[in-house]
Amino acid sequence: MSFLAPLYAAGILAVSLPILFHLVRRIPRERVAFSSLIFLSPSPLRVTRRSRLENLWLLFLRGLAICMLALAFARPFFRNTSHAPVAQHAGERVVLLVDSSASMRRDRLWDQAVQQVLTEVDQCDANDQVALVAFDSHIRPLITFSEWDNTANRSRRQMIRSALDDLKPSWRATHLDAALTAASDLLSRDAGAESDSTAAAKRIVLISDLQQGSRLTGLRAHRWPTEIEVSIATITPTATTNAGLQIVAPGLEDRHTRDAGTVRVRIDNAADSQRDRFQIGWVETAAESDKKPTSDNARIDVYVPAGQSRIVQAPPRPAEVEAAYLKLTGDDQEFDNVAYHVAAKPAEMKIWYLGDDTGEDPQKPRYFLERALADTPARHVEIIAPDETEFVAAPGDIAMAVVTAQPTAEQIATLQQFLSNGGTILYSLPSVAASEELSQLIGGQSITATEADTDTYAMLEDIQFDHPLFTSFSESRFSDFTKIRFWKHRRIDEAALPGAEILARFDDGAAALVDVPAGKGRLLLFTSGWHPEESQLALSSKFAPLLNAILERSAGISAELPAYYVGDAVVCTLDEGGGGEGEIVLAAPDAVQTQLAFNGRSTDATDTPGIYRFQRGDRSQAFAVNLPPQESKTAALPVEQLEQLGLVLQRTPTAAELAQQEQQQRQLKNRELESRQKLWHWLVLAALVVLILETWWAGRTARAAAPAA
Repeated sequence: MSFLAPLYAAGILAVSLPILFHLVRRIPRERVAFSSLIFLSPSPLRVTRRSRLENLWLLFLRGLAICMLALAFARPFFRNTSHAPVAQHAGERVVLLVDSSASMRRDRLWDQAVQQVLTEVDQCDANDQVALVAFDSHIRPLITFSEWDNTANRSRRQMIRSALDDLKPSWRATHLDAALTAASDLLSRDAGAESDSTAAAKRIVLISDLQQGSRLTGLRAHRWPTEIEVSIATITPTATTNAGLQIVAPGLEDRHTRDAGTVRVRIDNAADSQRDRFQIGWVETAAESDKKPTSDNARIDVYVPAGQSRIVQAPPRPAEVEAAYLKLTGDDQEFDNVAYHVAAKPAEMKIWYLGDDTGEDPQKPRYFLERALADTPARHVEIIAPDETEFVAAPGDIAMAVVTAQPTAEQIATLQQFLSNGGTILYSLPSVAASEELSQLIGGQSITATEADTDTYAMLEDIQFDHPLFTSFSESRFSDFTKIRFWKHRRIDEAALPGAEILARFDDGAAALVDVPAGKGRLLLFTSGWHPEESQLALSSKFAPLLNAILERSAGISAELPAYYVGDAVVCTLDEGGGGEGEIVLAAPDAVQTQLAFNGRSTDATDTPGIYRFQRGDRSQAFAVNLPPQESKTAALPVEQLEQLGLVLQRTPTAAELAQQEQQQRQLKNRELESRQKLWHWLVLAALVVLILETWWAGRTARAAAPAA
């Protein structure tokens, strides 16, 4: 027998009171006066025999009543009872969410994650339902709830172990927002079919290193279900120093001016790192076994404090190799210390320029055109005047044509052929009289043009920043065109340009830049000039990016070096008309150079960092695939940040809290057992019966003692 309030059992000690009452001898209250004793002083009564207990049955009944009342207040119950059992645990629906991103490759984290999964499985009850899901930038369900239910209890742990044996950390980024959202959707599925009495608790166990590079943006727009708790099992490495290396792509301000041999890199040092001095140097990809830079002279020292990043210029790149990689040393973690780089072969791009200047006059359009379309590591630009070469009927090697003067009839015919083959013409309308040649070039209605009346100057407005030519200016720091003034411009009849798209207008409503479709090609009509006589456009910082965007769109290439991250879609430029025969295949950077079939123009089969190569016949296209830079941010993510996004977190209790919870659960179970048995009711009833019997026995004893007195 057990007691819900055992301290009340101490009331049994009150049974000593009846015993004391029976042992106390009282002085007789009645006094009889004798005349012969009035002159004597009273003396205490002396008992000549020992005190002894009398009326033992009456004493027993009184003590028994006190004991029964004390036991009733102590709330007794039997632990092993045949009464109705306590309600069984309904079970939980648990999703084990395992992080398999690139950051889990460091310092035996994956082994810890596997062991943590098995520990969670061992702690699950027989009534629980468990699903196993792995995630990086993709969600991969490994074990579903139905597979768990259809597997015997003794075989479930082995099933989880087999699924984990086939899983290894990838090289992809950590999309934690998508993983948590998918797990909550998995738990919420079919939730409406469950009744409230049988609904199981829902819980997500996140097993991850929980690094700061995890993507969380998707959780801001997701309303987290309040009934789903998230338990975080953080995997921590023993060595915390980690610095990541990434090649910096050219920005908008220097993407067209950087030298071919100049490579800038970013070194990110984690906030919990214990080191701040590193070295970087080039290593040829052919020497895979050599994990150090080629020579001491090719290395540079870099100082990066913990929690900060530095952008530095890498050592001179080996010019004799096409593909090489940078190696960072002085770091505890090796998974993000390599950055691959491909030296792009400059594309030969020819531009046919039709104008009345030679590029020597700094007041004419060609002077600024040559300086805006400078050579980059990805291209070599050559501007050709009509008197320097004979223009064939179908110029296939011309990337773009620029017209700043009235073309002749022969030139118009050549330009029409160029448009029909898919070329792009930038037509700067030099005067009102040139509108007739423009009409002949497009081959549509007659276009009328008038000179705009401008007292001071005009400015651009209504710019279509979603168009490919202006996407580089879509950010607020680049989108201000109000400082560019146009002294002259022409107004054209927009109705004579069917299907044309107005990309920008002047503040007087006249069209400034018009995209006109013509055959397979396009004609970009600019109703003003960029040279100082007509505007300030050539003198502004917007001119070079705009001209380069037109050239890149016309030639179908980018001025940036071909570099991608793991999982990115890669576009192949080995088109059908560029030479080579047969199917396009992709050579991966693994040891056996696996040939992956490629039947389209793009692929996302870039699962590992390295140098990939598209091949088609005797032609090839190499590109570098690097680790996502956010994976190098390995410092721990504050758990409070997840709570701010709405997640209901289940905090891991301490040993004292676990003991307290166990004590509370035991007390709740004892209360339930005691409330079902209700033994105290019977004890109180028995005490009443004993008190009634005691009253009757006391009255009988008193009546029997009266005649004797």
